[in-house]
Amino acid sequence: MAINPQTSTDEKIVYRVNWLRARARAQRWSEEQEIVVKEMEWVIGTFRYMENIWEVRGKNMGDKKPGHKAYAAKETDRWSRWAETAKKEFIKVLGDDVF
Repeated sequence: MAINPQTSTDEKIVYRVNWLRARARAQRWSEEQEIVVKEMEWVIGTFRYMENIWEVRGKNMGDKKPGHKAYAAKETDRWSRWAETAKKEFIKVLGDDVF
């Protein structure tokens, strides 16, 4: 809505305040979108990190404890699947260019 020359000073102040509020809301929304994208990256990174932890644990077991090694392999696979699933789901929301 354009402010015409006959608009009172009080009305101009109301328009300005509303414009500033809308601008602040848009900036908060933009910031929230950036935060959500970073959180999605952190989730995938955490899953990959845990996958690597369990992979190393499995390799460090050697042949001494086959049950422990099998459990570590199972956990490695679980974290890997979670990372891939999260990435696929996030791509559905954000598109390929983010990850």
